[in-house]
Amino acid sequence: MENSQNMLDLPAIDMSLPEAEIIPQVMEQLEGLGFLHLKNVEDFDEDATLAACKAFHGLPAEAKHSLKWKNHNPDNKNIYRGLAPFVDNDASHKELFDMGLPYHLVSEDERKYPLHEETPFPAGYPELKQFYEEQYMHRLRLGLKLASYIAIGLGKERNFFESWFKEDSLGTYRSIFYLPRSKSTVKND
Repeated sequence: MENSQNMLDLPAIDMSLPEAEIIPQVMEQLEGLGFLHLKNVEDFDEDATLAACKAFHGLPAEAKHSLKWKNHNPDNKNIYRGLAPFVDNDASHKELFDMGLPYHLVSEDERKYPLHEETPFPAGYPELKQFYEEQYMHRLRLGLKLASYIAIGLGKERNFFESWFKEDSLGTYRSIFYLPRSKSTVKND
């Protein structure tokens, strides 16, 4: 076990502060570490997000089978969006669900590209679909806000990055479930 004195203490950037205070903190963390730690993000409910992720990943296997990527279920057409199930003895030891921009928001011109596809959701669980779509849009807005802070921090116009991310975003909202590891979860060939 690593000594706690060797652990990095990364202060959270308080997103409720004025942007003039947030921008230098964003730039410091990105320049020094390459990632951000945020707190007090507007309209983010950690408990609701955790509950929805637990509900989704706790669905019966038969409900999730129709969500699997085509390489895990040849009957499905989704290649890029949907569920990647646990794979026996895989080093990552996780199940993940990837969703993209709600398909009805993707322009007709962009729909011809394979990275834009309908995200499959489990039948009979409309509240999960609604929650995940709301969370996707929330994270997209947050990402655009952070991109504007980065642009300002780099001495650019606030909207410098916007055209690359706003329309027909290829962003991914992902939930991941890691199974606890034990000898019983490793299958011998």
